[in-house]
Amino acid sequence: MSARSATLLLFVAFGLGGCALHTGHTIQPYGRDAVEARKLEDRAIAACRTHQGGQLPPYSFTTDGCSYFPDSTWKECCVTHDMAYWCGGTLSDRMDADRELKDCVYKETGSCVLANGMRTGVFLGGAQLWPTSFRWGYGWPYPWANP
Repeated sequence: MSARSATLLLFVAFGLGGCALHTGHTIQPYGRDAVEARKLEDRAIAACRTHQGGQLPPYSFTTDGCSYFPDSTWKECCVTHDMAYWCGGTLSDRMDADRELKDCVYKETGSCVLANGMRTGVFLGGAQLWPTSFRWGYGWPYPWANP
């Protein structure tokens, strides 16, 4: 990759969200209900402890639902997917999380076009190299996806 291409890639990535982290949940009920938010965070922590052998990311879990995609009957699929993306891990873990999102969306909608489209979108837009608040391993300092 040329230096010019790399510079353009970084410019686009920062334009998509910079290094910002979510400071709270941006979807309801989690954004306004502290009890529901705590339950969700506890669920994310338990799932991450299983995947990371007890280690947790230094940043708190947050969710924005289906990042730049409408939240609908498949919103909980996206929230569960955010848990995996917050925790990070190996490339195999990421592929499993994306497949589980696709399967969940298909189960909710019956549309393989929508399910495959969402999987493709998260594969491209959620790459660890993007310095966004929804990248793979966003619970860890950029650019790491795991300890």
